[in-house]
Amino acid sequence: MLTARELAEQLFELAQRLAAHAVLGFISFWQGDYVAVWTHCEQGSACIDPTALPFQALYHIAVSGGLCRAIAAHTRWCLGYPAHALRLVQEALAQAQVLAHPYSLTFAQHYAAYLHHRRRDAPATQAQAEALLTLAKVHEFPLFTAFGTCLRAWPCSARARRPCWRRERC
Repeated sequence: MLTARELAEQLFELAQRLAAHAVLGFISFWQGDYVAVWTHCEQGSACIDPTALPFQALYHIAVSGGLCRAIAAHTRWCLGYPAHALRLVQEALAQAQVLAHPYSLTFAQHYAAYLHHRRRDAPATQAQAEALLTLAKVHEFPLFTAFGTCLRAWPCSARARRPCWRRERC
């Protein structure tokens, strides 16, 4: 039987591995190294054991697991797999909503809005951006408030570029 200290040490090691993969995946994404992103996201997701102790599963899934899925979604988009990207971002959102971890939910909401923007889906972008803004303001996440404001404005600017007889009001 494992002692509390042994369990804590296992949790610490696992958390470090998952967090490292999530952060390396995130950095690799912005460097355009999509192969490394996919590798780190797969390895990071493999660290998650949802059947583990509740606090262990909660930490891994909420913090780093959502990051891995959101970044993996955008990687799949960049590699030309839009349907897979959409499925991954929906999984990240669903996971974050179930766990109700404020930062993870806001992060997932941002990446969902951003993916819909990349897909040029104005109604979905606006809906996700509104949800993002609500979360960001409630939890006082100024960076996500800025992201949400920009993403919410895009559908209106896209409509403004239409001929005047086809415009809807924002």
